[in-house]
Amino acid sequence: MAVGYSYFEFDDREKQRCDTMLRSLIAQLSLQGREAHKPLDKLYSDCGRGAPEPSSPMLLNTLRNTVKSFTDVFISLDGLDECKESDDLATNIGEMAGWDIVGLHTLVTSWQEKDIEELLSIVLDDKYKVSLQSLPKDLHDTYAQTLKAIDSEGYGEHIAKIVQWLAYSTRRISLTEIAS
Repeated sequence: MAVGYSYFEFDDREKQRCDTMLRSLIAQLSLQGREAHKPLDKLYSDCGRGAPEPSSPMLLNTLRNTVKSFTDVFISLDGLDECKESDDLATNIGEMAGWDIVGLHTLVTSWQEKDIEELLSIVLDDKYKVSLQSLPKDLHDTYAQTLKAIDSEGYGEHIAKIVQWLAYSTRRISLTEIAS
């Protein structure tokens, strides 16, 4: 199993680029498995040991081959609304959605913006759209849904006490203190 995460940061121009996202995911995943580094080694060799820089299709192919070296891979792309390359982003997400690799789990997050919704509706098929429509509408609904799930498991009273301790404590409470 491997996990990769990329966040498009609003205050860092380099982290608003799709190639940076692909490079970051490749680097993270390549460190997490015995064979996972081989696609990156091949890319390095194919690019004459680092010069010239690899193209976006080469990076996507390397990411795909790296993902295939695991039984389960979880990729999170956060802050899509901060990406300044929406066409490239649509291409990359569409390509990744089309890989049809068993064990690839992808989470994308963004503020609810019309251009992001349009982008995702173009590149994702109906099974993904159902998942998108079932998401909470805002942070309040997210908390309400989480607390409802916790309460349905019978932990509601315990969680309420923990939240009270955290909210009204005059000092930081350690996890050990909460557990006891």
